[in-house]
Amino acid sequence: MPDAISSTQLILLTSILGVLLLLALILTRISNNLARVSRHLNDVTKRMDGSSSKEIETRQESLSAYETFLGEDPERLKLPKKERFRLYRIWRKEKGLNWTPPHSGSEPQG
Repeated sequence: MPDAISSTQLILLTSILGVLLLLALILTRISNNLARVSRHLNDVTKRMDGSSSKEIETRQESLSAYETFLGEDPERLKLPKKERFRLYRIWRKEKGLNWTPPHSGSEPQG
């Protein structure tokens, strides 16, 4: 009987169909994960665009403070970079430009 499907062929056919179904499920899951990551990336990009202008303003303020520091005494440009930045940190502290954490009214319990 050449037209009849043997049991081995039937097992092989169902195994192949099972593997194809499994691959389809895996590909669907990967596609869903990629879509989720893409949406998340778009959200992050939108947030970054909004905050980048604030960062640029902060950098410009910092740069203008450094230019002011150098403008007060042009001789500072002749100093080595390490010494120049050490003096700049001291200058910022004297001018009150450094961020300091708020002090609480109570002493820490220890």
